[in-house]
Amino acid sequence: MSLLDLHDDDLLEIAGNLDLRGISNLRKVNQRLRNLIETRPPTNNYSSVVVTADDDLKVVYDSGTPSGQETILYSNVEQNAEQNCLVNQKTLVGQDYREVFCRDFELNIRYQKGVMNRLCVVEGNKSLGFKRICETLQSRDTNLPVKFLRVFCDFQRQVFQILSAVEPLTLKSIHILLFRDSTQQLDEYERLEQWRSAEELDGNVNVDSSTHFRRLLHFRKVTVCVERLFLKDLIVLRDAFLTNPHNQKFKSYFPQFPELREFMDLLGMEKDLGDLEEDSLSKMYFRIPNSSDVLAIGVCLNLFKFRRLVVAEKYAGKNVIEDIGTVGFFQR
Repeated sequence: MSLLDLHDDDLLEIAGNLDLRGISNLRKVNQRLRNLIETRPPTNNYSSVVVTADDDLKVVYDSGTPSGQETILYSNVEQNAEQNCLVNQKTLVGQDYREVFCRDFELNIRYQKGVMNRLCVVEGNKSLGFKRICETLQSRDTNLPVKFLRVFCDFQRQVFQILSAVEPLTLKSIHILLFRDSTQQLDEYERLEQWRSAEELDGNVNVDSSTHFRRLLHFRKVTVCVERLFLKDLIVLRDAFLTNPHNQKFKSYFPQFPELREFMDLLGMEKDLGDLEEDSLSKMYFRIPNSSDVLAIGVCLNLFKFRRLVVAEKYAGKNVIEDIGTVGFFQR
């Protein structure tokens, strides 16, 4: 029986029972199905999509059920065989693996309807057609609903392109890792509603000076890197954490902090600089006035962290300083 003899509903039902490869092939050979998918699009409800490119290209589509995960590996058959590729060990003749990936990605992402818990794009040594990924995201009728966005790539402009294509009302967390851009321009990010509405920022968002910290206080939790850290900007963080329960964590790596010794003295930390370790925080705990919450401040040779503790168990048994008025850091 010819596919052309089937009713539209029957044709869509067949397509719905095929895997990703089958749907992609059927679209190429059947004009009616291409038209149907455009006018009566299917609905995808992936909980996460992870794209990783290194020597090969790997994509994991996860529907959030025990049997709902599909992993697809795209690669060349041989080092110089650009016209043949492997998709899950099946040879496709006369096709480039990057083009096959882009078609599959478009088919899945364009019809995502539900809120995705995680979208992760990691660019490695191989080019995975970053421009095509951005074009696919931006070709949707609506922004892609995502809660957690992770982008590992070379340049800030690439992060901007993906970030601008996700739904700001659903986005909760942004995780950025840049391989080439040394410092980033917050002005570019601040143009986006997605940046302004997200609750958490993590990764190697690298700014040149801690004077920019105040521009990140709309985030509930922050992890960044700063080239030069100044004590006056830690005072700004102190005031924010004492007055606004919205601020729960602020963590920053730093290569330069000339006032580190003075900061430790103001906290009353009974340690010498030589006693500090890398990546192992020395912590002190302070009761926030008119609150049961505790402000934990930790510091080491290359890192500091402010954290508001709101659950009693988290600081039970700690040596909490109840009267912060006796501490030099809170008197300035």
